Amino acid sequence: MRFSTNDKFQNKKPIGLWSAIAIGIGGMIGAGIFSILGIATEITGNLIYVSFIIGGIIALLSAYSYAKLGSKYPSAGGPVEFLIRGFGDGILSGGFNFLLYFGYIIALSVYAKAFGNYAATFLSSYSSPAIATILAIFIILIFTFINLLGAQAVGKSETLIVL
Repeated sequence: MRFSTNDKFQNKKPIGLWSAIAIGIGGMIGAGIFSILGIATEITGNLIYVSFIIGGIIALLSAYSYAKLGSKYPSAGGPVEFLIRGFGDGILSGGFNFLLYFGYIIALSVYAKAFGNYAATFLSSYSSPAIATILAIFIILIFTFINLLGAQAVGKSETLIVL
């Protein structure tokens, strides 16, 4: 039996336009640039702008795809709903869904580690990897708590952070 989110959440809008924009800005600029910039510069050197151009094109194509899919299949399921619509409710969509969640976990850990490294530099002149790891765990716990409070709390906190 497949769980459909269409009926249950169709009339509920806990995240407004400005919160959705803040979440997008926070994810793309805040987390993406601040956590990936150093790694990308280390790999590409002076050609860092090429990787940003390629990344920008990929982000535009992804945003366009999400907008088209979201308007054709409105639901609270997001990419999971699109996978089920495209591949059916089976092992293939389940495998892609697992990879999607696994990718989110990897991205979250990169962002948390970057935050830990940045925050550790403000605490002392000698920032140890242990302090950075503790701060990374701390930020994951804070945002887990905010997520447990609900979508409105996520939207409001993201708007505040982006401002």
